[in-house]
Amino acid sequence: MQSAKCKVQSVKCSLHLSFFILHFSIFILGLSACLSCARGVRAQGTDVRAFVRQTFIHGVPYEQASRFTSTDATILLEMLGNVQERASWPNVVVTLGVIGDERGVDPLIAFFSREVSGTLSSSEYSARTGVLISLGYLVNRSKNLKALTYLIDSLTPETWATRKLSWVSPYHATEAERNQQLTAMAVMGLALSGHPLAREALLLFQSRVGAQDRALVEEALRAHEVIAREGLAAYYKAAF
Repeated sequence: MQSAKCKVQSVKCSLHLSFFILHFSIFILGLSACLSCARGVRAQGTDVRAFVRQTFIHGVPYEQASRFTSTDATILLEMLGNVQERASWPNVVVTLGVIGDERGVDPLIAFFSREVSGTLSSSEYSARTGVLISLGYLVNRSKNLKALTYLIDSLTPETWATRKLSWVSPYHATEAERNQQLTAMAVMGLALSGHPLAREALLLFQSRVGAQDRALVEEALRAHEVIAREGLAAYYKAAF
């Protein structure tokens, strides 16, 4: 794998996003872990299908999702390929990443890039962008280098042109704006990975963006430091 430096050396554009976006997103992830744990969202033995078909106001609860196994990942991969499960795709995507089964890497990337005409629904947009978070979770559990490389590549503006995504965001007027948001999601995914190469990539990326966006990456680096040292479960518990 090429070094992280090679992946981000050409970054020249700004994300045009405040660090508060990342801070709030990570806050929500932590909140979901704590609230769902307190409410006992998943009882022991709950079927993974029933789990991902629930509506989670604050996002998929990490602690509960992490209890599922590779056997459950097989079921989720089937659901990801079933259009009748479209409403559950956002939860399916995140739960696959949290489980950390490396068989999910290629299907998740393929799902993210799958061609579709017109503008995505808000649910499918959430599912597709959630892939960048899911890959971060998966790297945290498996150290998979393909998933890690995909996230690192996502910090480079030229990458989005190469990937030629056909889908249109329901929230952004231009491809450039959509891609800026995707880059921000990749920053979050790298933070969640806790991987040493993710830290290297984030540091290099931070040196090539403006002051406002540098704060975004600083927040990601702080989260990465805690996650790398103490793990995701401890990170979320410490949030409250």
